Amino acid sequence: MVNARDLGGLPAGAGRTRPGVLLRSDAPYLGDAHPEGLVWPPATVVDLRDPAESARSGYPWPGEVEVVSNPLFSGARLDRAVEKPLIDIYRTVMDTAAPRVVAAIDRYSESGATVVHCAAGKDRTGIVVAVSLRLAGVAPEAIVEDYQRTEDAIEQVYHRMRERRRLPAAVEPDHQIFRTPRPAIELVLDRLESAGGAWEGFEAHGGDRTVWTAGAPASSNPDRRRRPTRPPRNPPLLMKPTASDGGQRRWVSRKVGVCEGRAGAGLG
Repeated sequence: MVNARDLGGLPAGAGRTRPGVLLRSDAPYLGDAHPEGLVWPPATVVDLRDPAESARSGYPWPGEVEVVSNPLFSGARLDRAVEKPLIDIYRTVMDTAAPRVVAAIDRYSESGATVVHCAAGKDRTGIVVAVSLRLAGVAPEAIVEDYQRTEDAIEQVYHRMRERRRLPAAVEPDHQIFRTPRPAIELVLDRLESAGGAWEGFEAHGGDRTVWTAGAPASSNPDRRRRPTRPPRNPPLLMKPTASDGGQRRWVSRKVGVCEGRAGAGLG
């Protein structure tokens, strides 16, 4: 993997997201070495590719790893997608696949690290990660900067995909499909704000806040899992409390660094 990174250390309100919880990556292939400096193997892998894509990878995840297939598109054809501006692709995802984005996030591990990936680890992964980080209260500018970090690895991503015949013949490394345009990821963030905030958009498309945050009100849906109405005795903190918290301790989920503060502070 050449586009793998830990999403810990990003500014989120008065704290920072914790390392070793949420990771993003390009697709792993048979023969890949374990990525250096990352928690490995993860507890959960969320694969955003179509099953036809993932079937050709052949990466041998250990038996204890939960592998979740959660395609954002079914039957997507890259030869057609490469001709569309990225912002149009992102708009289509937000217009038609928001419940799949939420479903991917709901499958993150509560007890260990989660890796989210697609083919390049940029577009489908970028959208799901952007929503996840806004749920954690990460600043929009930090989300844009993380998204654009993929530019550093894009030539290697290209060659890995080319060697495995994952690309149309005419696509070169400078093709727009391999770029990280700021307006594309800002469209995702703007959609969250237009929905009233990240949490409101998350819940509107089937997400359950009580699965994420300790101390939140119980869900009105009896079929959903419940969380205690008080913080657990020793909760796993993903956001490090700081002096600027004014002594208010924030209890968070193991999933990404989502915090529950007074009046929804830090939740987008």
